[in-house]
Amino acid sequence: MCGIAGIFKLNNKMASETEIRLMTHAVAHRGPDGEGHFLHENVSLGHKRLAILDTSDKGLQPMQSRNGEWVITFNGCIYNFQELKEELSALGHSFISNTDTEVITEGLAEYGVGFFKRLNGMFAVGAYNKVSKQLYLSRDRYGVKPLYYYFGNNILLFCSEIKGILAFPGFKNELNLHSLNEYFTFQNQFTYTTLFKNIFMLPAANTVCINEHTKEVIHNPWWDYDFSEPDEKMTFEDSVSETKRLFQQAVKRQMLSDVPVGSYLSGGMDSGSITAIASSHVNRLTTFTCGFDMSEVTGVEANYDERRDAELMANYFKTEHYEQIMNAGDLKWSLPKVVYHIEDLRVGISYPNYY
Repeated sequence: MCGIAGIFKLNNKMASETEIRLMTHAVAHRGPDGEGHFLHENVSLGHKRLAILDTSDKGLQPMQSRNGEWVITFNGCIYNFQELKEELSALGHSFISNTDTEVITEGLAEYGVGFFKRLNGMFAVGAYNKVSKQLYLSRDRYGVKPLYYYFGNNILLFCSEIKGILAFPGFKNELNLHSLNEYFTFQNQFTYTTLFKNIFMLPAANTVCINEHTKEVIHNPWWDYDFSEPDEKMTFEDSVSETKRLFQQAVKRQMLSDVPVGSYLSGGMDSGSITAIASSHVNRLTTFTCGFDMSEVTGVEANYDERRDAELMANYFKTEHYEQIMNAGDLKWSLPKVVYHIEDLRVGISYPNYY
């Protein structure tokens, strides 16, 4: 988890290091391993790094392509970056690091923004082309990595979290009443507005382009689910086999890391299945479980604590297992911090992860 931020001024005012530093400071918790800033004419990019691949300084961001044309700030992990790196090397591109970030910069230099479609992974990217003087924002197919933006008053601001945009000097923080009404009505938000007026979430599998002539941000989707042509010839047994293969492949791919890998383990089928596959690829997987103080709990609520099931799985798969016990006092203490970090209320956010 890294933090990215950026500023594009349409009125040709010069970039300010103070402004971009305020934005990256607001998301400092996302990246304790490094900080970088890029300023060029009317554009500023910022990055807070959590080092996962190639933890050396060669992975510091924002990162420029070898030809000097592209500069990117990137949050995420590209699972097929090694295959793409081999392809780009064959085309004459050279690399000095073992990061997926550098593969993105060289991929953009070779193929342009269409390269985003080639990425298999989770990502939020801000990419600036110094030749065309255009800024591109792009997000992965499922919207795993967050990316928010504000556009108005001749400026575009973007950040991994809303609080980075709010930190921009002079930004007016107002409640979005329409979005609040939508949430109270449906217990969810179906549009890409947020509770903060004029701040939007970039939709998944979208790329937007900003230049000095931009009047509005236009979403350009490049992927969506397609259930229009199901494979009716596949048997049930083939479906089971293919599902298993894809699941094992997905877990293995996502263990790509130069630092230790761990897994949440709730005791349920989902996290238990992931742990089963992941533990076969490392000597000793680290697992984590949250439980509740059950000393005064009776009835149905007694089933809400899954520590016993998690412990049985941890023992079976021989993981290094840790438990965090939460009681009513802990929840009361942490609630303001949880709200601060969640920012955006919509189905799909796993609130316990913020604890």
